[in-house]
Amino acid sequence: MRRLALGLGAVNRSRWTVPVCALLFGAFMPVVELVQGDPVAGVVLLAIMVGYGALLVAGSRGSETVSLLRGETPDERAAWIQLPRPS
Repeated sequence: MRRLALGLGAVNRSRWTVPVCALLFGAFMPVVELVQGDPVAGVVLLAIMVGYGALLVAGSRGSETVSLLRGETPDERAAWIQLPRPS
């Protein structure tokens, strides 16, 4: 049963998916803020998202927690954490 449960809901994605999505989302935020008339907030939000992406890339080598945030699953325990629970 455990082997079957580990196979369900497995996600195959690159370890760069989350950092790239953070950068894309960060690039979209200044446009929204510029339309709303607050370009300074857009730049601040872009800096936050770039910092988040950089933290994920730089910190994933030394921290299991950061590597899980990045989407890496180095072992079966981490893969089990990522699976949706059956209802």
